[in-house]
Amino acid sequence: MGGARWHPFSSCKEITSADFDDADLPDATADQLPHFMEWTINWDWMAWGWCPKDNAGILVAENDAQVMKDYVKNLKLHDGTATHVGMKYGLALLNPTSRDAFQTLNDRGVIADVYKNRPADFDDDVVKYVVLMTDGKITDQKRPNAVNYSTVYNPGASGHESLMDEWADVNGGGNPTGNTSDIEDRYPNTSNYNDGGKVHNKTRNVEHFLDMCASAKEPVYAMNGDGDILTIEGEPVIAKEDRVTVFTIAFLAPSEAQTQMKTCASSESHYFNVQDLTIDNAFSAIAKTINQLRLTQ
Repeated sequence: MGGARWHPFSSCKEITSADFDDADLPDATADQLPHFMEWTINWDWMAWGWCPKDNAGILVAENDAQVMKDYVKNLKLHDGTATHVGMKYGLALLNPTSRDAFQTLNDRGVIADVYKNRPADFDDDVVKYVVLMTDGKITDQKRPNAVNYSTVYNPGASGHESLMDEWADVNGGGNPTGNTSDIEDRYPNTSNYNDGGKVHNKTRNVEHFLDMCASAKEPVYAMNGDGDILTIEGEPVIAKEDRVTVFTIAFLAPSEAQTQMKTCASSESHYFNVQDLTIDNAFSAIAKTINQLRLTQ
């Protein structure tokens, strides 16, 4: 879907501040993230790397329940919490501006023909949902030390291979080699991602998150026969309050994350704070609400 790959271990793109100026898919020409790790790993339920591997990529346009269950069951956590990036992609994949990407995925046999003309327009008779879950608060976005950025992102630069060996001493599958107790010795020095002078610290990332939440909750305006927004006495006529209904779940999450998710939800009744392992109850309630809305609309 665009961009230049310079290592085979994972496939995340850099998400810039400019990407949060709209609800479209991120810039396809962005750099690929390095394969590195920031914090201590728990091997029981985490996988190595700031960026997930391809087997944890986005599952697009899928309606086979068993496929989705198997996919989620095999997921492992990774370094850092980037809820703002998840919300960015979730909203973008509901945005009709992503239709060309869906067509490309269909041409490549990734998604079925029934989805090739999706996403549908934001019309008053089209209902779209985001169900967003997190277990942690939004954090700084780390990258290998900025002094070496040019080398990290340029496989042709002198010293690139030695830096990759030092920062991501991995085998062909992207997993660290050697004694796992020594992995922290190979963590790079890191700093917050700097995007043209815009530092992606926690504060900026929370702002980006709330921008995406607000974008999802923008109204759908009524249109006249010419395709222009219908107005009455100079005021636009709202056909539907939210173009996307947002459900959020804070799962065993700290108080800061709970506040972030509650703020993002379409209303207090669309927010679920789960402080035990009864996560099924939250999803059942969401499914029931969606089904009731389908019956009444």
